[in-house]
Amino acid sequence: DPHEVTTAYLRFLFGGDAAGNEPEPTIEPPRPTAGADERSACEALQDFTSRDDLERWGSGALRIVAAQIAAAARPHIGPAVHRYHNGERLRLVVEIAANTAHDGTALGVAFSIRNVKALNVLTATTHDAGLRLPALPAGGVLRVAFEFDNVLARGEYGVVVAVEELVGDERRYLDFVENAFLIEVLDERPPYAVVSLPVHVEVSADTTQLEGR
Repeated sequence: DPHEVTTAYLRFLFGGDAAGNEPEPTIEPPRPTAGADERSACEALQDFTSRDDLERWGSGALRIVAAQIAAAARPHIGPAVHRYHNGERLRLVVEIAANTAHDGTALGVAFSIRNVKALNVLTATTHDAGLRLPALPAGGVLRVAFEFDNVLARGEYGVVVAVEELVGDERRYLDFVENAFLIEVLDERPPYAVVSLPVHVEVSADTTQLEGR
């Protein structure tokens, strides 16, 4: 069961409660989203063909050969576990290579972010975004970038990436990579929910006393 694999793997890597004994990591504060030049520096992708730690499955007709997740305003530098602030803009880039030709029909790229209980907290696909991917010849390469605000509550998560075909309501996976990245979300606020959304709040009050009271 992929969910059981995710749960066990994340708990093993983060060490359960032991992780809470580690000192708070030093991380530069969030910055505005990067421009084109700065963004390109963030997209030094990690080679997946040389990673023997990945749990993956699928038909293999198309294969994820590289990927990276980073804050949109700064490249990922540091330990295996990526650390980001709640509210920070994140960018996930996935590179796919075609082992066999594909006409692009029903082809999609997807990702999900799972918590330690294997719950998909965030998911997104090119299908849901209304994008049709181009045809790929054998040996062709495609790169897809997702950019989104980090609304995750404080905690540890695994990032899953996949290449899929949508057939009716069924998703058939050509490549499905479990725990491609591990991320930790930093937030001074205690986690009361699985996400922590930015909310605009307005307060109005009538400070006059009604006559006769």
